[in-house]
Amino acid sequence: QTNEHKWGPYYHGYVTKLSDDLYGMGSRNKELYKKMLTLTNARAKTIATAYKDIMKKNLYADLRDEWTNTAEIQDFLEKFGKANLSA
Repeated sequence: QTNEHKWGPYYHGYVTKLSDDLYGMGSRNKELYKKMLTLTNARAKTIATAYKDIMKKNLYADLRDEWTNTAEIQDFLEKFGKANLSA
């Protein structure tokens, strides 16, 4: 069973975009975080759980520690907090 099958295209897609943004060599995907601000707490928590399952890392810690942390990331972290983003 693949991770995409396990989490479905919706959640796997978010993990892929977050991974590309955090570990890719491109510029920060500010639109991703603006879009994610519209998520419910439950969806944000599920994305964090999928991120941990697929990436073997903590989404909250990865975003908080990102050296190119932007206002968009800070807004996302503030809205959902450690409780929702630490799977």
